[in-house]
Amino acid sequence: MNASQISTVARNLVDADTTSLTAATLLIYANNALDEIVSKLITIDQKWVFGDDNRTTEPTYTVSLTNSTAAYDFPSSTFVNLLRIEVLDNNSNWHVLDPITLDEMGGVASLEFFETDGRPQYYEKRDNFVFLYPAPDNGVSVTLTNGLRYIGQRSASLFTDMTSTTETPGFHIGFHQLVSYKAIIPYALSYKPERVPFIEREIARLEKGLIEFYSEKSRDQHHRLEAEPSSFR
Repeated sequence: MNASQISTVARNLVDADTTSLTAATLLIYANNALDEIVSKLITIDQKWVFGDDNRTTEPTYTVSLTNSTAAYDFPSSTFVNLLRIEVLDNNSNWHVLDPITLDEMGGVASLEFFETDGRPQYYEKRDNFVFLYPAPDNGVSVTLTNGLRYIGQRSASLFTDMTSTTETPGFHIGFHQLVSYKAIIPYALSYKPERVPFIEREIARLEKGLIEFYSEKSRDQHHRLEAEPSSFR
Protein backbone atom coordinates (compact mmCIF):
# COMPACT_ATOMS: atom_id res chain seq x y z
CA MET A 1 0.00 0.00 0.00
CA ASN A 2 1.21 3.48 -0.80
CA ALA A 3 0.71 6.58 1.33
CA SER A 4 -2.41 7.63 -0.58
CA GLN A 5 -4.04 4.22 -0.08
CA ILE A 6 -3.08 4.20 3.60
CA SER A 7 -4.75 7.61 3.94
CA THR A 8 -7.94 6.35 2.28
CA VAL A 9 -8.18 3.31 4.56
CA ALA A 10 -7.49 5.42 7.66
CA ARG A 11 -10.18 7.97 6.84
CA ASN A 12 -12.72 5.27 5.94
CA LEU A 13 -12.28 3.73 9.39
CA VAL A 14 -13.73 6.87 10.99
CA ASP A 15 -15.84 8.35 8.16
CA ALA A 16 -13.41 11.25 7.79
CA ASP A 17 -12.57 13.23 4.67
CA THR A 18 -9.74 15.51 3.63
CA THR A 19 -11.44 18.44 5.34
CA SER A 20 -12.10 16.86 8.73
CA LEU A 21 -8.73 15.07 8.67
CA THR A 22 -6.22 16.97 6.56
CA ALA A 23 -3.22 15.42 4.84
CA ALA A 24 -0.91 17.45 7.09
CA THR A 25 -2.48 16.08 10.27
CA LEU A 26 -2.64 12.55 8.93
CA LEU A 27 1.04 12.80 7.96
CA ILE A 28 1.92 13.38 11.62
CA TYR A 29 -0.23 10.43 12.75
CA ALA A 30 1.12 8.10 10.04
CA ASN A 31 4.76 8.92 10.74
CA ASN A 32 4.24 8.38 14.46
CA ALA A 33 2.74 4.99 13.58
CA LEU A 34 5.69 4.15 11.30
CA ASP A 35 8.18 5.07 14.00
CA GLU A 36 6.41 2.87 16.54
CA ILE A 37 6.11 -0.12 14.19
CA VAL A 38 9.76 -0.02 13.08
CA SER A 39 10.94 0.43 16.68
CA LYS A 40 9.11 -2.76 17.63
CA LEU A 41 10.62 -4.65 14.70
CA ILE A 42 14.09 -3.53 15.74
CA THR A 43 13.69 -4.70 19.33
CA ILE A 44 12.20 -8.16 18.75
CA ASP A 45 14.39 -11.26 18.92
CA GLN A 46 14.85 -12.25 15.31
CA LYS A 47 17.04 -14.22 12.97
CA TRP A 48 17.17 -11.42 10.41
CA VAL A 49 18.33 -7.98 11.57
CA PHE A 50 15.51 -5.65 10.49
CA GLY A 51 16.10 -2.65 8.27
CA ASP A 52 13.58 -0.35 6.61
CA ASP A 53 13.21 -1.41 2.95
CA ASN A 54 13.30 2.23 1.86
CA ARG A 55 16.85 2.71 3.10
CA THR A 56 19.12 2.34 0.08
CA THR A 57 22.53 2.88 1.72
CA GLU A 58 24.43 0.54 4.03
CA PRO A 59 23.65 0.94 7.75
CA THR A 60 27.13 2.25 8.55
CA TYR A 61 28.48 5.54 9.85
CA THR A 62 32.18 6.40 9.67
CA VAL A 63 34.05 9.07 11.63
CA SER A 64 37.67 10.09 11.99
CA LEU A 65 39.72 9.22 15.05
CA THR A 66 41.77 11.72 17.03
CA ASN A 67 45.16 10.92 18.51
CA SER A 68 44.98 9.99 22.23
CA THR A 69 41.23 10.70 22.36
CA ALA A 70 39.02 7.97 23.83
CA ALA A 71 35.55 9.59 23.68
CA TYR A 72 33.50 9.86 20.48
CA ASP A 73 29.93 10.98 19.85
CA PHE A 74 27.45 8.20 19.16
CA PRO A 75 25.37 9.07 16.07
CA SER A 76 22.01 8.73 17.84
CA SER A 77 20.29 10.70 15.08
CA THR A 78 21.43 8.04 12.61
CA PHE A 79 21.05 4.82 14.61
CA VAL A 80 18.46 3.63 17.10
CA ASN A 81 20.40 0.45 17.85
CA LEU A 82 24.14 -0.28 17.75
CA LEU A 83 25.20 -3.67 16.37
CA ARG A 84 28.98 -3.37 16.31
CA ILE A 85 31.95 -1.00 16.13
CA GLU A 86 35.04 -1.46 13.99
CA VAL A 87 38.39 0.30 13.80
CA LEU A 88 40.72 0.61 10.81
CA ASP A 89 44.37 -0.30 11.34
CA ASN A 90 47.35 1.24 9.55
CA ASN A 91 47.24 -1.56 6.95
CA SER A 92 43.65 -0.74 5.92
CA ASN A 93 42.17 -3.75 7.74
CA TRP A 94 39.03 -3.41 9.85
CA HIS A 95 38.91 -4.92 13.34
CA VAL A 96 35.78 -5.58 15.40
CA LEU A 97 35.88 -4.08 18.91
CA ASP A 98 34.54 -5.94 21.94
CA PRO A 99 31.95 -4.20 24.13
CA ILE A 100 32.88 -3.67 27.77
CA THR A 101 31.22 -2.01 30.77
CA LEU A 102 32.67 -0.02 33.63
CA ASP A 103 31.88 -2.91 35.97
CA GLU A 104 33.82 -5.31 33.75
CA MET A 105 36.90 -3.13 34.13
CA GLY A 106 37.04 -4.24 37.74
CA GLY A 107 38.77 -1.85 40.11
CA VAL A 108 40.63 -0.06 37.33
CA ALA A 109 39.55 3.55 36.72
CA SER A 110 38.37 4.18 33.17
CA LEU A 111 41.14 6.73 32.59
CA GLU A 112 43.74 4.15 33.60
CA PHE A 113 42.28 1.25 31.61
CA PHE A 114 44.78 0.75 28.74
CA GLU A 115 46.74 3.89 29.57
CA THR A 116 49.06 3.45 26.57
CA ASP A 117 47.59 4.52 23.25
CA GLY A 118 47.34 1.92 20.48
CA ARG A 119 44.82 0.10 18.34
CA PRO A 120 41.48 0.12 20.22
CA GLN A 121 40.25 -3.30 21.33
CA TYR A 122 37.20 -2.44 23.45
CA TYR A 123 34.41 0.10 23.46
CA GLU A 124 32.21 1.29 26.31
CA LYS A 125 28.85 3.05 25.86
CA ARG A 126 28.01 5.90 28.23
CA ASP A 127 25.34 8.56 27.69
CA ASN A 128 25.71 9.68 24.05
CA PHE A 129 29.37 8.72 23.85
CA VAL A 130 31.45 5.72 22.93
CA PHE A 131 34.79 5.32 24.72
CA LEU A 132 37.62 3.39 23.08
CA TYR A 133 40.24 1.37 24.97
CA PRO A 134 43.03 1.97 24.38
CA ALA A 135 42.70 5.42 22.85
CA PRO A 136 43.96 5.46 19.26
CA ASP A 137 47.58 6.34 18.61
CA ASN A 138 48.73 8.82 16.01
CA GLY A 139 48.65 6.56 12.97
CA VAL A 140 51.15 4.07 14.39
CA SER A 141 48.69 1.17 14.55
CA VAL A 142 45.45 2.79 13.37
CA THR A 143 44.26 4.96 10.50
CA LEU A 144 42.90 8.18 11.96
CA THR A 145 41.00 9.49 8.91
CA ASN A 146 37.60 7.74 8.78
CA GLY A 147 39.06 5.09 11.04
CA LEU A 148 36.01 4.39 13.21
CA ARG A 149 32.93 2.66 11.80
CA TYR A 150 29.57 2.19 13.50
CA ILE A 151 27.18 -0.49 12.22
CA GLY A 152 23.61 -0.33 13.48
CA GLN A 153 19.89 -0.18 12.81
CA ARG A 154 18.17 2.99 11.69
CA SER A 155 14.77 4.47 12.40
CA ALA A 156 11.87 4.35 9.97
CA SER A 157 12.00 6.10 6.62
CA LEU A 158 9.09 8.50 7.07
CA PHE A 159 6.41 9.68 4.65
CA THR A 160 6.72 13.16 3.19
CA ASP A 161 3.30 13.33 1.49
CA MET A 162 0.16 11.38 2.37
CA THR A 163 -1.16 11.85 -1.17
CA SER A 164 1.87 10.09 -2.66
CA THR A 165 1.30 7.02 -4.79
CA THR A 166 4.97 5.98 -4.60
CA GLU A 167 5.89 6.22 -0.91
CA THR A 168 5.29 2.95 0.98
CA PRO A 169 6.13 1.61 4.45
CA GLY A 170 9.50 -0.12 4.66
CA PHE A 171 8.23 -3.49 5.84
CA HIS A 172 6.26 -6.40 4.35
CA ILE A 173 3.34 -5.29 2.19
CA GLY A 174 0.97 -7.72 3.93
CA PHE A 175 1.05 -5.50 7.02
CA HIS A 176 0.96 -2.01 5.48
CA GLN A 177 -2.63 -1.55 6.61
CA LEU A 178 -1.33 -1.56 10.20
CA VAL A 179 -0.18 2.02 9.59
CA SER A 180 -3.76 3.04 8.77
CA TYR A 181 -5.13 1.53 11.96
CA LYS A 182 -2.44 2.92 14.25
CA ALA A 183 -2.48 6.33 12.59
CA ILE A 184 -6.23 6.80 13.01
CA ILE A 185 -6.39 6.04 16.74
CA PRO A 186 -5.84 9.68 17.88
CA TYR A 187 -8.65 10.90 15.61
CA ALA A 188 -10.96 8.05 16.59
CA LEU A 189 -10.48 8.73 20.30
CA SER A 190 -11.79 12.26 19.78
CA TYR A 191 -14.47 11.78 17.15
CA LYS A 192 -15.39 8.09 16.90
CA PRO A 193 -14.69 6.59 20.34
CA GLU A 194 -17.17 3.76 19.75
CA ARG A 195 -14.94 2.45 16.97
CA VAL A 196 -11.75 2.42 19.02
CA PRO A 197 -12.21 -1.15 20.38
CA PHE A 198 -12.50 -2.56 16.85
CA ILE A 199 -9.48 -0.59 15.64
CA GLU A 200 -7.42 -1.72 18.63
CA ARG A 201 -8.35 -5.36 18.00
CA GLU A 202 -7.17 -5.06 14.41
CA ILE A 203 -3.95 -3.42 15.55
CA ALA A 204 -3.30 -6.28 17.96
CA ARG A 205 -4.02 -8.88 15.26
CA LEU A 206 -1.80 -7.22 12.66
CA GLU A 207 1.03 -6.55 15.11
CA LYS A 208 1.00 -10.18 16.22
CA GLY A 209 1.31 -11.37 12.64
CA LEU A 210 4.01 -8.83 11.81
CA ILE A 211 6.16 -9.75 14.78
CA GLU A 212 5.75 -13.47 14.14
CA PHE A 213 6.72 -12.98 10.49
CA TYR A 214 9.92 -11.09 11.24
CA SER A 215 10.80 -13.25 14.24
CA GLU A 216 10.83 -16.34 12.01
CA LYS A 217 12.43 -14.74 8.96
CA SER A 218 16.00 -15.73 8.11
CA ARG A 219 18.25 -15.39 5.10
CA ASP A 220 17.69 -18.92 3.81
CA GLN A 221 13.92 -19.02 4.21
CA HIS A 222 11.21 -17.73 1.91
CA HIS A 223 7.76 -16.80 3.09
CA ARG A 224 4.53 -16.37 1.23
CA LEU A 225 2.09 -14.10 2.97
CA GLU A 226 -1.39 -13.07 1.98
CA ALA A 227 -3.10 -10.24 3.78
CA GLU A 228 -6.08 -11.40 5.80
CA PRO A 229 -9.17 -9.38 4.86
CA SER A 230 -11.13 -7.63 7.57
CA SER A 231 -14.55 -6.03 7.50
CA PHE A 232 -15.58 -2.88 9.32
CA ARG A 233 -18.63 -2.92 11.53
